[in-house]
Amino acid sequence: MNNRLKVSVYTIFEMLVYSLAFADIRNNILKYGLIVLVGIFLLSKLSHELLLQNRMFNILVAGFTVVSLLISFQSCGVTNRNPLLANIVFCSIFIEFVLMAEVISERKGIQHFLKTASICAIILCVVTDILAFTVGANKGIYLIGTKFQVVYHHILAIALYMMFNKDAMENRKSRKYYIICLTLIGMFIVTIIVSLQIDCSTGIIGTIVFLAFVWLISLNRDFFAKPIVFLGAVLLGFWFMWGYEAILNNQHIVALITVYLQRSISLTGRTIIYTEMAKIMNDHWLLGFGYGSSYEICRSQIGFADTQNALMEWIMQIGIIGSVCLIIVLIYAFSKSKNLKNEKQWIWLAGYIYTLIFIGTVEITYTMYFFAVLVLIYVLGVEVRRRGNECIDQCDFTCL
Repeated sequence: MNNRLKVSVYTIFEMLVYSLAFADIRNNILKYGLIVLVGIFLLSKLSHELLLQNRMFNILVAGFTVVSLLISFQSCGVTNRNPLLANIVFCSIFIEFVLMAEVISERKGIQHFLKTASICAIILCVVTDILAFTVGANKGIYLIGTKFQVVYHHILAIALYMMFNKDAMENRKSRKYYIICLTLIGMFIVTIIVSLQIDCSTGIIGTIVFLAFVWLISLNRDFFAKPIVFLGAVLLGFWFMWGYEAILNNQHIVALITVYLQRSISLTGRTIIYTEMAKIMNDHWLLGFGYGSSYEICRSQIGFADTQNALMEWIMQIGIIGSVCLIIVLIYAFSKSKNLKNEKQWIWLAGYIYTLIFIGTVEITYTMYFFAVLVLIYVLGVEVRRRGNECIDQCDFTCL
């Protein structure tokens, strides 16, 4: 009875952390209350040994948090929004997701967290889809957030579902294997249908790109598991802002945009944003305008909602200094892929990461979705390494 109670408590707080990270909680009192509640729970479960096991990653996360908070503090007054408060909320949720993953990995095994996350993802997708086919498509009312986040969450649900069912996928002769395959096909079809319903061409492209990356990574895991490849992809996505003209001179790409996607050659105004971005940043390249400032700055100066580029969005908020700190955290997390490249289902998480990097050339994708999956890759990598060391120790003991 006591063990069941403990499992239920862990599951409840896993669901709370997941909701904080991905659900669109618009009531600030409720959001702040959940952050405090989860924080109290984590403080009761953290141990000195656990923090030491992950000390380098935790130090990097803490360093990024301090730098971004200091930058946001000095940016107070630049916009009407309080960047410090907004950054405190973001960093609190990010840190709680990191610590929850570390605690669950040590106490229950990360598979426990993946199960809860997979269930939460599917529930949020189902509820959001109901809203999308009733009132959401016309009024922009979604449980998850914007129409782009709706699509990202559907693809995330697919990745988590496959990660959770990795053991069942090993036996191709079992009935469960075929059930999972049919479910997977159904989830992809639903993602495409929902993307059409909410008029999100990015969702259709993202779903296709996700499948392509999963296939490519399965062919060459060693290449895609390299941190330098991850960093190169991130920087290449940023370069698109400055090199888009060379790409748009290609007739096939122009045809894809104008004929098949039925969008303007300006990429729905993105080329205008990219042209003006250097002028907007001017003296703010190093420290940015403060966390959460993008909407107000872009809207007032160029009439658009954001920078329409994943890395540029962070540079605008916390500058090059803060963004470099963030990238260091992300690279370190991704570096644990070296322990996972032989795990067949790692390709789904890696595929999701590279998909968001690809879409991030023209959208804001370096959000909690991106960070959370990298945290899962980190914790999974640490757990696999720990299991390997335990097997070696056990073998040595047996030999003695």
